[in-house]
Amino acid sequence: MSQRKYKILVIGPGGRHIENFIERIRQDAQEIVLITDREFESNAVKEKHRVSFSLRRLMNHVQTPKKIAEIIKCTNPDIIHVHQLNSVAYYSVRANRKHKLPLVVTAWGSDVLINPEKSRILKSLVKYVLNRATAFTADAHFVGDTMQKLVPEKKLDVTICNFGVRETNLTIEKKQVVYSNRLHNKLYRIEEVLIAFSKFYQKNKDWKLIVAATGTETEMLQKKSIELGINEVVEFPGFVSAEENNKNYAKAKIYVSIPESDATAISLLEAMYYECIPVVSNLPANHEWVQDGVNGVIVEHIKDEFISKALPLLDGDAGSKNRKIILDKGTENASRSIFVGLHERLISMK
Repeated sequence: MSQRKYKILVIGPGGRHIENFIERIRQDAQEIVLITDREFESNAVKEKHRVSFSLRRLMNHVQTPKKIAEIIKCTNPDIIHVHQLNSVAYYSVRANRKHKLPLVVTAWGSDVLINPEKSRILKSLVKYVLNRATAFTADAHFVGDTMQKLVPEKKLDVTICNFGVRETNLTIEKKQVVYSNRLHNKLYRIEEVLIAFSKFYQKNKDWKLIVAATGTETEMLQKKSIELGINEVVEFPGFVSAEENNKNYAKAKIYVSIPESDATAISLLEAMYYECIPVVSNLPANHEWVQDGVNGVIVEHIKDEFISKALPLLDGDAGSKNRKIILDKGTENASRSIFVGLHERLISMK
C-alpha cells in the first residue's frame, strides 16, 4: 500500500487507542518511535520514551515540551502523529515549533466535545493546537465540524477516520442477550440501561443483560440490579478480553450504548460488525452510522423503555445491513489505508 516506508513519531497516552493505531500503521512505517506516559509493550516500536502530560504540574509546561523537542531532534522523524487534542497535543505542538515537521493530531471526542466547555483555559489550549497543527483526524464528521467552529478563521485539514474493526471468523448462534460494555461512570448512564432493561424484562422473561467493563459506579450498579429485581438475569463480568468481548457481541442480539456525549465509539462499530441491533443515544456521531428504525434505534427519551424498540428489527435484515456498513467503511484495512494515505500526502508536501 505505502509508496515508501517512513519514520513516524507517535505521541499519546498509553492504552488501547495507541495500541490500535500502531497496529494500523506498523506495516507501512519504516520505524516507529513512541512518546507516552506509561509502560507500553509492542515489538512494532523501536524506541519508547516516557513523559508526563499533566497540566497540573507546573514544571511540565517547561520540561515536557523540551523533552519532546529533544526526542524529535534525535530521532528525526518524517512525520509526527499525536493522539488527543488536549495537553498531549499542546505540548507536542510547542515542541515542534523549531522543527516544523508535519504534525497530525487525532481528536478522541471528549477533548473537543466536552473539554472546551469546561473552562476558558482548556478552550484556549484546544484553539492553540487547532491553529498550529498541520492536519487532524476525527472519527466522526460531527467532531470535525466542531473543531472547525472553534477556529472559523482557519480552514482545517480534517480527515475522518476511526481505528476500525478487526475482522474475524467467529460464528456463534445469537441468543436473547442485550450487551452493554461502556465504562461504569456518569457519562455512560449505565444505570439508565439497567432501569430500561428491568422494564423490558417484565414482558421478555427469556432475555438477559451482560454489563461488561467497570468504573466508579460498578458497586452502585450491582446494588441497583438487586433493587430492580433483575440481578439473576444481569451479568457483571468486569473488563473482558478482546476475545471474550467479541464473543459477547457475536451472541448478543441487541447492543446498548447511551452516553451523554460521544464521538464514534469503536464498540458501536464492533457491535454492528457482529450483526447486533444497536440502541444508541441521540447524538450526531451516532446518526452517521445508525438510521432509526432501519438498522438500529436512536433513543430520544432516556427515561423510556427503549430496548423493546429493537425487537421488530430482529426479524428483518438490519443485522446483515450493519455488517455490510462496517465491511465497507469500518474495518482495520479501511482505517490503515486512510491513516497511511494522510501520512504520505503530508510527507510529500514537506
